[in-house]
Amino acid sequence: MTIDVLQRFLPRIDRLKDDPRAVIIRHHYIFGLLWNTRYGQALVTQRETSRIADRIRDTRSRAYALAGEILVSTIVAPKPLQEFEKLKIEAVKAASDTSDAYIQNWTRFVIAWEEFHLGRMLNARDSGRELMQIGRMLNDPRATGLGLSVLALIALLSDAYDEALEYSEQSIAVAVTRQDRETAVNIKGCALVLLRRTKEGSELLEKFRDRCFADGDLYSLSTVDGIIGVSQVLQGNISKGIYWLEDAILRRDAEVIGVVRIGIASSFVRSICKSLAGKKNCRFRPC
Repeated sequence: MTIDVLQRFLPRIDRLKDDPRAVIIRHHYIFGLLWNTRYGQALVTQRETSRIADRIRDTRSRAYALAGEILVSTIVAPKPLQEFEKLKIEAVKAASDTSDAYIQNWTRFVIAWEEFHLGRMLNARDSGRELMQIGRMLNDPRATGLGLSVLALIALLSDAYDEALEYSEQSIAVAVTRQDRETAVNIKGCALVLLRRTKEGSELLEKFRDRCFADGDLYSLSTVDGIIGVSQVLQGNISKGIYWLEDAILRRDAEVIGVVRIGIASSFVRSICKSLAGKKNCRFRPC
């Protein structure tokens, strides 16, 4: 696991002190911490990394630190809208002033991700399309897969499930990294379930869920667990589905991550409520 490898070498990385290499290594370490739901550790490490980048006064280091700050704020410590608006302008400028294709594209992805979680779907869509455009300019194919994932997520939360399925399949086809491919597979499984292709979608999600546990990708389970609950309801297993969802919400609460709880309670549960419209004796009430 990325975290295990980096933790073995952290003392050596720390000895680099104010070195651009330390900022870049920490940037990827923070991503691993977030996806392993080590949110407190990620927040502390991000703050330390930002301080290092500020002391270095290197444009590339600053770009990596700002992109990390946005991602951490999305998942762990949301910022006021005005502060985010200022931060994203600074992040895009810093990334654009480098020749680093990765950070130029990743910066736009985390901005789109934050816009998505803020519910500003038009802004998220614009950021996703800009990501794909910049990727073409930089000849970086990874940007296409990331941009398509953004568009797929927007479609999913806009109840455009056919569109979400199409975008996710396109993203899978062009994904460069395993992480990007798995993100798109997750969205595809969700779209299939919500299209009432529950058997196909559930099989895809259950295999994805197994891989998440094996890889330590606990963050992605927030989506998977919610949709598996939805799938159970759509297949007529209402009590089991409701129990699964309530358990998923409790587990996310235990991780102290409000953004994910909102995602389950207001988005996936909303899908359940639609499916239960007209049914009696439903004891579940969205939080």
